[in-house]
Amino acid sequence: MDATLGIIAGITSGLFFALKDVYSKKAITQKGLENALFYIYFLAWLPVALYFLLFDYKAFSASDLQLGGFVGLGLTLGYFLFFKAMESGKISLVGPVSELWVLFTVIAAFFVLGEKISFNQTIGLVLSFVALFILSDRGKTDSKSGGFSWFTVKPLVDSVGTFGAYFLYVGVGVVLFFLYAVFSKKLAKPGKIFLIPAFLLVLAYLVEVWGVGLSTVSLVSIAYSPSYILSVIVLTRLMLGEKLKKIHYAGIALILTAITLIALG
Repeated sequence: MDATLGIIAGITSGLFFALKDVYSKKAITQKGLENALFYIYFLAWLPVALYFLLFDYKAFSASDLQLGGFVGLGLTLGYFLFFKAMESGKISLVGPVSELWVLFTVIAAFFVLGEKISFNQTIGLVLSFVALFILSDRGKTDSKSGGFSWFTVKPLVDSVGTFGAYFLYVGVGVVLFFLYAVFSKKLAKPGKIFLIPAFLLVLAYLVEVWGVGLSTVSLVSIAYSPSYILSVIVLTRLMLGEKLKKIHYAGIALILTAITLIALG
């Protein structure tokens, strides 16, 4: 396990994800939710899929397909809810709240894998709910997360590699978002506005999954979450003019504390 590279990967992917979200907000505003979801995901999947099929192909087992489908469903749900929240909310609030996906990961690992929840994690879970209350304007939730499936990404990467894992779980989202756009009758022609967020999504995912393959999900998460939250606050202030209240900064500080406690175990 290479802890240093895992931390570097987490910090770097956090910055890329923050940039991706800022440009995704612009795409949603101009082209609509349905088109932003499908085209950003598709354009982010296509080059990696071609590379995997041509140069890094590995046959998938039944368990690989199950894991890929499970991770993909969770991330697809998470991205749908996240983009839906960005459509009408501030990214500087929606982004930090969405980082509480780690809360769902711990709960899922407890019920599915039988992993014990430590005292630190219990405190972290409590702080998470307090932070949600503060950042959602006392009950009006700005964002939710589908990160309940992310705890299974490590065995998937170990089995099929970084590109194989990406091919599977992002591919699930491509199919589902295409069907969503078609059945909503809002699928439009692709535009240049989708290229930048798609490129950033590729970089962010690959760096993150690469880091997980070298270290652990927890270690990458510890480095990723603070990097993403701080980056998204700064970038949305500079590029979108978003401003936060003091109470929001208090909530974000609670999220950072909660994530650290949960990830450290």
